[in-house]
Amino acid sequence: MVPNAQIASQKQRAAAARDHSIGAPGACATVHERLLLTAARRTMPLSRDVPGPSRGAEGSVRLVKAYVLIVTTPEATHRVAVQVRSIRHVSEVYEVMGPYDIVAVIETESLADVPGILADQIRTLDGIQSTTSLVAFPDRADD
Repeated sequence: MVPNAQIASQKQRAAAARDHSIGAPGACATVHERLLLTAARRTMPLSRDVPGPSRGAEGSVRLVKAYVLIVTTPEATHRVAVQVRSIRHVSEVYEVMGPYDIVAVIETESLADVPGILADQIRTLDGIQSTTSLVAFPDRADD
């Protein structure tokens, strides 16, 4: 559980970052700060409601979304991206430039599903050197 003081300071940093453009002097320098800025601007959905039968009183369920940043060996990037696309609960896969080679998005109904998908299905693929996982906070009900 994240302490309320830490949540408040994250919101304050995100609010301060809104006044800057990414890349401008004084702009957000870390990925964490850029994610907070994007979430604060609401340009990136943090979760989504998916209609379906038996999904609760309102007919929808809130999905947990995790971003997986993957580093591969140079010759394995495309092959790994194709393999990751075929994994259940992986909704999006992008080959990217920068410190990471692939960004994958996992969407599940339960946070408890994420570690198993990472450990048993993604990290076991041949050609992966490392992964970094970011679990997005779901939208707050009182927004």
